[in-house]
Amino acid sequence: MPLPIHEALVKIINKEVEDADTILRACIPAGVLTYDSHTNLRVVAEQMSFIPDCLHIVQSVTFPNEKHVVVIGEVAFSQPEADLRERLRFAIKAQPEVIMVIMATITELSPYATARPKSSAWQTLCDESSVRSQSSFFSECTVVNSSSNVPPSEIVVHGHKWFSLESVRFQIWVKCGNNPIDLDTTDSTVTLTARGVSIFNTYVG
Repeated sequence: MPLPIHEALVKIINKEVEDADTILRACIPAGVLTYDSHTNLRVVAEQMSFIPDCLHIVQSVTFPNEKHVVVIGEVAFSQPEADLRERLRFAIKAQPEVIMVIMATITELSPYATARPKSSAWQTLCDESSVRSQSSFFSECTVVNSSSNVPPSEIVVHGHKWFSLESVRFQIWVKCGNNPIDLDTTDSTVTLTARGVSIFNTYVG
């Protein structure tokens, strides 16, 4: 099951892609293309298949009807980045027309640890007769950052740290010419790839 931090980043990627669509629609006559974002569409390449966090598809309305995957987005959390890159390589091989790949990698400040036996968090959860909803759990979160402009970097409930976020690293690749995207490129002279880091505890929205 996707975690809230994972879902939040997927929503951010989808929103940015959809905003770009809005600009594109203003430049193209109405009724020529349709645009759709998918979060559960399977990509198959050779002997491997997987479901990317975000697939953005452009389809022509007029004949001949053509469909193209133009953006692939993936969020890595609790998984090796090398494995994610390998899956993205397969996705590009299956969809060589893709013009942009977005990868976000979540880094924890400290690894997850369960509540200690007999601690306040452990005792409280043991005493409850049913599983809490996500909203109920987060309603008792202690906000670490005091400024309203800074998102909380830690999730602390009943004195136990359930999650501690260090940063989110983004990398974006774009297609150049007729060649498929190369995830191993380091060519910055023609801006084929760019990197950025969002450090949440110093972020000002």
